[in-house]
Amino acid sequence: MRTYLTEKKLDYFLNGGYSNLTKKHYEIRLTKDYTYSLRRIISVKNQSLRLYFSVRPTFSDGKKSSREGNLKPTQIYDVQIQFDKAFKYLAPFQKEGEEIALEELYLLGKKNVKKFWEDVVENCDLRFYSNDPSFYWQGFWEDLSNQRAAIKPFKGKHGTGRWRKIHQDSGNLLNGKLRVTKHIAQILLDLDDYENKILMLLCKGPMDVVQGVGEK
Repeated sequence: MRTYLTEKKLDYFLNGGYSNLTKKHYEIRLTKDYTYSLRRIISVKNQSLRLYFSVRPTFSDGKKSSREGNLKPTQIYDVQIQFDKAFKYLAPFQKEGEEIALEELYLLGKKNVKKFWEDVVENCDLRFYSNDPSFYWQGFWEDLSNQRAAIKPFKGKHGTGRWRKIHQDSGNLLNGKLRVTKHIAQILLDLDDYENKILMLLCKGPMDVVQGVGEK
């Protein structure tokens, strides 16, 4: 019987969810213009929030992997970060029996949306997906999927755990089975600085709510 790790909140990933090997390559991204941008935010079944980012590859020969692991040339990677059961933190702003949809958040006012977002960031479990090759080939996707922390279930070939051991041996991981890539780590570490852009998107009206804002 498989056991699942229970700690999947942002604090976990910031303080032990990426290895020293990942940190080394993440820091390479900080030395040059390796930008990313928030494209859109959607609600998932009016329960969870999913953020879509476009990320520039660290190296010029960037490729992305299909769900089967086949590589295809690309200049941009997709990164998705989901905050599970986020909408329950709207409860203080709802009347009994009322549901507030994503496109109605602007009606709460920026102050209340900010409080909602802060509660989401502090309390929600996270799920991830990326189409960059390391997410597949270094076992991030399979391990996250096994811990119910992947947005899309892993359906590729099962790995040997070699890359998990490499990352674990490099240090800084609380658990090798629950770790993220350099692209995801960059976004998570910047999340506080990105708050105003996220709030801008959450506070948009129904015609604007899926439009991306800003580049980091």
